[in-house]
Formats: sequence, structure tokens, C-alpha cells
Amino acid sequence: MVAAVMPGDRGHGNDFGPHHPRSAFCAPRPTRLGTVESRDPVVTSRDLITVQRWWQELWNQGDLGVADDIVAATFTNCDGASPQFSAGISGAKALVATYRRCFPDLWFSIVQARRVSDAVVCHWWCRATPAGVEPGMQRSPHAWCAEGVSILHVQDEKIRRQATMWKGAGLLQHLATGAPLDTR
Repeated sequence: MVAAVMPGDRGHGNDFGPHHPRSAFCAPRPTRLGTVESRDPVVTSRDLITVQRWWQELWNQGDLGVADDIVAATFTNCDGASPQFSAGISGAKALVATYRRCFPDLWFSIVQARRVSDAVVCHWWCRATPAGVEPGMQRSPHAWCAEGVSILHVQDEKIRRQATMWKGAGLLQHLATGAPLDTR
């Protein structure tokens, strides 16, 4: 079992500020990622470090060089709400680079993570402000938050597959029209 510990608990001065967790607009981004820990003897600390680096260094800091160390050559991304990129390390880099170009202040916080077989299941919140750099995307002065689950399959300290589910339809409408997000 893997458990992630957040710097604050929701509703009591958490990292997203005093706003309700389903608020479309969030307070300033969190300053650090939750700690991923394991009580399962089969889970290696190296696998957990790989997952930690995926979120902290690759996604939050945008260090694309990290992908060479932690992403498998056969990496695939399964996310119906994201653009499709080629497989492998270059595809993972393109995925992260695209999101960070569109949302320069993109920041993920891990709410909880659990080890299941060869995968680490991560429940996350993210916060970002649209930069308006893609066709059909409006620049916004407001940050938005999204909640999702990513299943990261790890083998030999490399992430070989990511499957992500999150509420993307409202975000896409917000990006296209600037209309407030329906967060119910």
C-alpha cells in the first residue's frame, strides 16, 4: 500500500487555500508535492522515487530531461482528454511540454497514492492558468483547478504507461469561451 501525505488537509488551510475543493478558481499554488510512502514490502523505494520525480520534477518543474531517466522507451499515455502524442520518451516530453506551454504555472498536488500490482494509482489536484497560446484557447487571468486519477505502471524504475481520468469537458469549454467552469 502506498499513501501520500499532503502538506495540509482539505478544508483546514490546505494548499489550495480557503476555497472549496471543487471551486473553479483556486488560491496560489502549493509549494511542495505530497510525500509518497509505502508499507508494502514488494514496493521498492526506487519505484516510489520514480513516481515522485514524475510529478515533482517532470510535471511541476517542467524538467524534460528527467524523462530520460524515468520514462520507458515504450511509454504510452492513455488519456481521452489530452492530445495524442507518439509513444516513448519523446511522446512523454511532448505531452508535458504542451501542457506547460498552455499552462505555464501548472502544478500538481498528490492527494493520495496507492500501489496496486505494478502500478501506482495517484489521486491528484492540479492548478493552472491558461496562457491562450493554442488556437481556440482564450487567455485567462483566473487559475482553474481540476481533479483526476492517474495510474502509472512502473517497471525497472521506468514509467511505461500512464492512464489518466479527469473532468476535462468543462475545462475545454472554459478554454474555448472563457465561461466559468461548472464544478458540480
